[in-house]
Amino acid sequence: MKQSLALVSLVVPDYDEAIAFYVGVLGFRLVEDTYRPEQDKRWVVVAPPGSPGPGLLLARATNAEQATRIGNQAGGRVFLFLQTDDFDRDFRRYTERGVEFVRPPKQEDYGKVAVFRDPWGNLWDLLQPSGGVAHATPAPGPGTLTGACLCGRVRFTVTAALPGPDACHCVQCRRQSGHYFVSTNVPRSAIAIDGLDGVTWFQSSAKVRRGFCATCGSALFWDPPAKDWIGVAMGAFDAPTGTRLEMHIHVAEKGDYYEITDDLPQHPH
Repeated sequence: MKQSLALVSLVVPDYDEAIAFYVGVLGFRLVEDTYRPEQDKRWVVVAPPGSPGPGLLLARATNAEQATRIGNQAGGRVFLFLQTDDFDRDFRRYTERGVEFVRPPKQEDYGKVAVFRDPWGNLWDLLQPSGGVAHATPAPGPGTLTGACLCGRVRFTVTAALPGPDACHCVQCRRQSGHYFVSTNVPRSAIAIDGLDGVTWFQSSAKVRRGFCATCGSALFWDPPAKDWIGVAMGAFDAPTGTRLEMHIHVAEKGDYYEITDDLPQHPH
């Protein structure tokens, strides 16, 4: 059995004020902002740039009891921990943008850390772990697969067996790749990405974002943040994986220039 955290709820007084801080000041990306009419609320998700992990669900307080939790979800303790690959860069940038640090930078045995407060009182650790970059690539071992973009700026390591990939013929995938897009779904806990700052993310729909190398433009990832997996382009792996194509999907949108000649299952959507 494999499990992972998908989202962490953060109670806020107002959606737009929270987006202004987490996206506009901290530099998080806006993953989703969708109105849910049946509940008269917005589903707002933000996440740190380049993070493969869970995002924050910004939940607007709707009653007096929920309002008492704003800024105090951890009873005055540090609530959230923001790992970075460059502490000095982010500390300087946040300070310039008016972020309030309540504990100055300190070198601990586990890394360099400072504590800041968001506008509503929640305490955050800004942390660069000792020994290098957060989300560092694990040491290769049996069954480990590696891959990269065309120029090598972005590399990734996968430590799980791959399921059979799909060939997607939807319009978005055809525009992304110039043809159909073959990808496999990798558990988030089993992939590490080096060079995350070199990935450009494009929100292609309300539920999916796509990752490209900012230097060479290689299409690498297909990411639905609400899922516990991320799609990885099969063509980006360094060596053949032994995993064979399992099916064709979204064939209703297939380009007329391409004829499917294999006998694999075809799904219209």
